[in-house]
Amino acid sequence: MDHQTEQALIDELLGLSRSGSAYLDQEVTYSDVTDYLDETRFAAEKASLFRRLPLIACHGSELPDPGSFLRSELAGQPALLTRDRDGQVHAFLNVCRHRGARLVDDESGCKFSFSCPYHAWTWSNAGELRGIPHQKQGFPDIDKSRYGLVRLICAEKHGWVWVVPDPGAGTDIDAHLQPLTSDMDWLQMENLQIMQTDRVVCRANWKLLIEGGIEAYHFHVAHAETIGPHFPDNLSSYQMLGPHIRSVLPRITFGELAETEVKDRILRNHANIVYSVSRHRSGWFKRITSSGFRWTRFPPV
Repeated sequence: MDHQTEQALIDELLGLSRSGSAYLDQEVTYSDVTDYLDETRFAAEKASLFRRLPLIACHGSELPDPGSFLRSELAGQPALLTRDRDGQVHAFLNVCRHRGARLVDDESGCKFSFSCPYHAWTWSNAGELRGIPHQKQGFPDIDKSRYGLVRLICAEKHGWVWVVPDPGAGTDIDAHLQPLTSDMDWLQMENLQIMQTDRVVCRANWKLLIEGGIEAYHFHVAHAETIGPHFPDNLSSYQMLGPHIRSVLPRITFGELAETEVKDRILRNHANIVYSVSRHRSGWFKRITSSGFRWTRFPPV
């Protein structure tokens, strides 16, 4: 985000606060309840949205050194994330190419090779098949180059490791994230460290969780005893960045910026800025917030 955009957002929210207005669209829209309950729709969302566009798999600091690895699950797909000897990050299906056993059981660690616990077929952490017990006897004609681990599209961008869970998706991660590049550079998230990760499983449709998390209308009611007093009542703004959303949720100190010289006004000191990285024009899955830079997974249930 450049300085001009930052100041325009501050002026917009100060104006809304002075006028006692809410930031609203031109037209009232309604959501059909079946959008949240229909099992066929949900199955289609999982297949076409969650698996075919980039997800945040981890922060780069969670793979700190060559040899680091993480076991994960992305949109129901078993994934293995690694950093090779050259520092390159890779993502694979965590599945042995021989009999389909889970290749890695440990949640994290440091290894340069992985052996299947079933028959000890072995791969490098760059995904190359390196060893097959009794190969000459049982697999004399095998071409090892054809049996590397199944690779997932993966890129380390803006401090995060982005992975496309469907190995056949062919998604361009750079193009998908391009509308957010300026803001992501501004946040400098590559300099951060994960201090704590909370995983919450909710028996609710994913859209309810995301939509509820990007509006301030409920703060003073649902969060009256917690965060509610720290935010003005129903004051927020948003902007579309391509298919993504940047939401700004001012804190109670936001009014101080009205008395601050423009050159000294810093939005992040007085507001939570939430980025909803689009899964589709009508729905979002991952959230990145500048308030402490913590991230949360909302697994579909």
